[in-house]
Parts: sequence; structure tokens; C-alpha cells
Amino acid sequence: MNVTVYSKTICPYCTQAKQYLEKKGIVYQEINLDDDNERQAFYDKYPGVRSVPQIFFGDTRIGGFLELMKAKLPIK
Repeated sequence: MNVTVYSKTICPYCTQAKQYLEKKGIVYQEINLDDDNERQAFYDKYPGVRSVPQIFFGDTRIGGFLELMKAKLPIK
């Protein structure tokens, strides 16, 4: 499954989410939103979503760190 994490460098919940995925053995692609252009592209694609992290399994948005903790994760 393709997992994408949209994050920012200085974000404790982003760090926790990535560590949690790594602990579960789930490989993910990180898209850093520190860059203004990347952030704007994200906002354009997902209007109304302004917090990070934002975690997607395929095309399905799980949400942030707390939603990730509640999700039933596929384990390798």
C-alpha cells in the first residue's frame, strides 16, 4: 500500500507519526510542506485541510497523528 505523510520539519506530531509508521514496518513517502510552493499545492489539492501531519493510505486520507493511532494499520 502506498502511504504518504505530509509534514513540516518542526512538528512534534509529524515526528511521532513517522516513528509510529516505522515501528509498524510501514514504508511511507514524506512530502515536506516547509516549502511555500509544496504547501500551496497541498492546500489547492485538499481545501480546508490546514494541519500536519496529514496521512494518506493510497487515496484515502486518514487524518493526523491521533487518527493514525486509531486506524487499523496493515502490517508488513
